Amino acid sequence: MKKISLFFIVLLYLSGCDIRENIIEPSNSFTRIIDHPGFSGDISPLSVVETSDSGYLVLAAKNSWEIYLMKTDMSGQPIWEQTLPEPYVNPLQDILIISDRYYIACMDAVTLGTYLLEINLSGGQPQRTATFAAMSYPLSVAYTGTEILVQGYDRNEKSTTLNIITPSFELSNTYKYPILEDKEEELIRHLNRTGKRLPFFCGKYTSSASSYYFNGFSNYALSLIFVNPSNGEISGSVSGFRNEEFTNSLHPLETGAFALSGLRYHDSYLLPSVEISTNEVAYIGDVVVNHFPEIAAAPHMVIREYTIAQPLVVYGTQAKNNKLLLYAYDQEQGTLKATTHIGQSNPYEMGDFQFTSDGGMILLAKTYVADRFPRLALFKLSKQEVEERLQ
Repeated sequence: MKKISLFFIVLLYLSGCDIRENIIEPSNSFTRIIDHPGFSGDISPLSVVETSDSGYLVLAAKNSWEIYLMKTDMSGQPIWEQTLPEPYVNPLQDILIISDRYYIACMDAVTLGTYLLEINLSGGQPQRTATFAAMSYPLSVAYTGTEILVQGYDRNEKSTTLNIITPSFELSNTYKYPILEDKEEELIRHLNRTGKRLPFFCGKYTSSASSYYFNGFSNYALSLIFVNPSNGEISGSVSGFRNEEFTNSLHPLETGAFALSGLRYHDSYLLPSVEISTNEVAYIGDVVVNHFPEIAAAPHMVIREYTIAQPLVVYGTQAKNNKLLLYAYDQEQGTLKATTHIGQSNPYEMGDFQFTSDGGMILLAKTYVADRFPRLALFKLSKQEVEERLQ
């Protein structure tokens, strides 16, 4: 385990290698850039969660697909970090919280199978909870509250797979959906970050009728697919066009509607409250939308819910001016309430954000020191700051 020797606090302005060490700010509001002296490789932020001790657990991909973990205290000060050795590679997007324990899903570097690892908050080596050797090319993971879903790719049958795992970490079912083009090279470039990153995700919709869903390859295109949980058959879909028009992120709302974002040839649009029939076939190109020219081309997009005076849908992404960008919408009316930028001086790319137990927000981002050295950044906003920015 490599010891973290320095960390950065950004106060008003950070330029070049102007370093300020060991400056502590209040735990309810801080900005912190994590330094790794001598490290010049790449690092991609994936997930951040608040832990039971009021600190934060961070997941990132280092040097393309190595697994990087970091635990901080409540003020964002790193306590420990570790880069996992092979065979563990390709960490999936989300940290899973199951019965107050913390898990990640990843891939075997040689067999391409799937692992579930439990993260020890004290910093010890993660424990291998489950091994699924036949579950190749894991692409996304989700915990529904009763089961774990893993989306993968079967290279032999050229199909997308949706794998259902029980709370006791046993494989319950595997459903397969044929792809009519060979997508393995695209998937490899996606996994090792040498090509276009694609928005694979999966989950469960439980409003009027229960349905699994995944965003992945089906037939010729990257499409949003709804699946009958009882038999794995496709019940409905929102088809994309090749890899040029597709759903970029999706979040089921308690109202029964969905919040989603989409891409049309690198241009983003947001639909904060849209009705989607999970039992019909639709084409995403038929949706009438307004593009957001300030959003960066083909960005990573995160959707969360928050309540101030009324329920909000909050989108997090990055702007063309290299700042983090938040949009807040009234969940019931679908009207825009607020737009706010986060980050000064340095460029930033969105990794993840969560609302915290104190009513605030924690954001994980990627930045560059001296415009060349990639580093992780954490932003903590207090409840007051969140309410001021999102109303």
